[in-house]
Amino acid sequence: MHRERQAARVTATLLVLIALGMNVSIFLVNPTISRNLSFSVDFAAPTGKNVAPIWRALNIWDITQVPGELSDVSAFKLRYPAIDTIVLMTATGGRPNGSWYTLSNDYVHRNGSGVLVYDFSDLFAATDLIVAAGFKLVLVIGNVPHALANKTTFTTADYGAFDALTLPPASYIEYAWYIGNLTATCVARYGLPEVSSWEFRLMTEPDNRDWWTATVDEYVSLWLATFGPIKARVPGARVVLGNMAWHDSLAFLGTVLAAVKTVNAT
Repeated sequence: MHRERQAARVTATLLVLIALGMNVSIFLVNPTISRNLSFSVDFAAPTGKNVAPIWRALNIWDITQVPGELSDVSAFKLRYPAIDTIVLMTATGGRPNGSWYTLSNDYVHRNGSGVLVYDFSDLFAATDLIVAAGFKLVLVIGNVPHALANKTTFTTADYGAFDALTLPPASYIEYAWYIGNLTATCVARYGLPEVSSWEFRLMTEPDNRDWWTATVDEYVSLWLATFGPIKARVPGARVVLGNMAWHDSLAFLGTVLAAVKTVNAT
């Protein structure tokens, strides 16, 4: 038995050495790899050289969960000691009342005269706690609120992942008003320095029809209607595109980047 264990250890050691030798030989044969391939992960650093520490961020898909999660900030930080960033996913519209979440995340409605009325109190119930606790905030803009969508009657086909409305706005001017009001109200509540520290991300996976059933050109229009109003009120804000779903095809992303670069909306 002892000899068998020794033999197993020797075999395992040889396999490791062979694997290491193969890797070293690859680097020696292909100097391009040895020059360009690097990997750095430092759990104590705010960022790595090549890998952003996404383990520091917590995604919250339903803003109504925030008051419960942060009712005891000390307990929350003990439970999630590495977390310093809260990502409010699909935070600004497109979900109706019901389903797996508690409340709609629409903060704009039309009154009886068709005038747009804004009410961000449900959003602030979450962001007040996040800011007070000292967390960094990533606010995911999206999806389009029902009052601004290009339809007034909705079917199940209009909803995708996490029951989010996948439609574009009927008017990009009205949508820009909404984003402008949202940003201005945040600045009035928290101050320009605080809001300048936030990251604003436009939607989740806009190249995925589970999130966005409109065209790539309409996503560009949505970006312009989002980027401009935010930057007008918070010049130092970090505004980023939504994360893409299909990494094997960058056609959607390439079209968006080319379009926004043309009008200097980056």
